[in-house]
Amino acid sequence: MTATDRPLSKLVHLVHRYLIWVIVASYLVAAALPGLGLAIRHLGLGYVDVFGNRLSLSLPQMMLATLLFNAGLGVRALDLARIFSRPWLGSSI
Repeated sequence: MTATDRPLSKLVHLVHRYLIWVIVASYLVAAALPGLGLAIRHLGLGYVDVFGNRLSLSLPQMMLATLLFNAGLGVRALDLARIFSRPWLGSSI
């Protein structure tokens, strides 16, 4: 089984390949139907208890989390290790 045959690798590849088009489409929908964005702004998805605190989850928060998670998938582990090994400003990678 090669690395591209694994289910997680396929999922990561699909997300990287199509997420930008989903974002572009969402901007087009937002331009055409701005009321839809205002309607989902306050759409709640429930609550989560974390260390005794109740956190509310909303659709915009989950959309942002998905976007940031996808960006994190594109980070190479070696580059991340270099950032932590040289955290000062002006370090060249």
